[in-house]
Formats: sequence, structure tokens, C-alpha cells
Amino acid sequence: MDKIKILIADDHSMVREGLKQIIELEDDLEVIGQSGNGEEAIDKIKLKNPDVVLLDINMPKMNGLEVLQYIRDHGMKTNVLILTIHNEVEYLYKAVEIGVNGYVLKDSESDVLIKAI
Repeated sequence: MDKIKILIADDHSMVREGLKQIIELEDDLEVIGQSGNGEEAIDKIKLKNPDVVLLDINMPKMNGLEVLQYIRDHGMKTNVLILTIHNEVEYLYKAVEIGVNGYVLKDSESDVLIKAI
């Protein structure tokens, strides 16, 4: 069985490393890249073609919603999970409107993230 390829886009390196460690405990998941800002995330998505992108909303250069919009506007096939500290409805509505596949709060238990992926 092929592993699910994941790209983590978050501007905090400690968050990225923690997510990578949690994800890679699963036999069927593999982190294939990380990025610290929105522009870098788009470049790595184009280069690595991940199955799933974990996308923080608050990032420099392009925020997560702008990256999501770019992904959808350019017909990229990757699934996108917004990963955020924001529990505000307007972010969720905007992400759903653009075409997000899921939404996980950063204070969720790790098994919630794994199930979402």
C-alpha cells in the first residue's frame, strides 16, 4: 500500500516538527516536505505533489486561505486540511467556500488530526 504523502505548511518550525513526529508514527503516512510561508508552500506543492497539505491560516507572504485559493484556482489535486488555532466561524466559512477538505484545530488531540488525514 502506498503511503499518504503530506506537506506541512506552518510558519512555526516547532509546530511543523511536532506534527511531523505525530504523523510519522503512522505506518501509512509520510511527511514529504515542510514550508514556513505560503509562497514556499505553493512551490513545494507544485514540486512534490502531496496527497494532503496541512495548511496553517496565519503565515507570512501568503496566508493559508490565499494558498488554498491558489490551489483550487490552478486545479491542483491535493487535499487540504486547514490547521489553525482559530475557532472563528468566518475562517471556516471562507475555507469551505474556497473548497477546503477539512479543518482541524491545533488544540485537538493528535488522533483527531490522524483521522482527518
